[in-house]
Amino acid sequence: MIIEPTGLTVSADLISNKTTVSNSEFVYCCNRRSSGISYVQLLDTSDDTTRTASFAIPPNSGLVIIKKAGQFIFSSQGAGGSGSGSNIGFTPIRYGS
Repeated sequence: MIIEPTGLTVSADLISNKTTVSNSEFVYCCNRRSSGISYVQLLDTSDDTTRTASFAIPPNSGLVIIKKAGQFIFSSQGAGGSGSGSNIGFTPIRYGS
């Protein structure tokens, strides 16, 4: 499986900086911190303020998430969506073979 970036990596610390990551449905999320877990937060598409999912990412690790194209996402240091400085990068991607 090939993962191909389709745009630039962006950061979106806290809900005030939320992003749709170029309206991508597939997003590579990378915790660039050398220590400490950071969290990815997905927002409900009906109001863009209610968190519907939260993922923990260990330091120096990444994961691919699937979301709706217009769905907002942001990162935080706390599981509840607070705490800036999470240092997570969001890269829009597509899958190929």
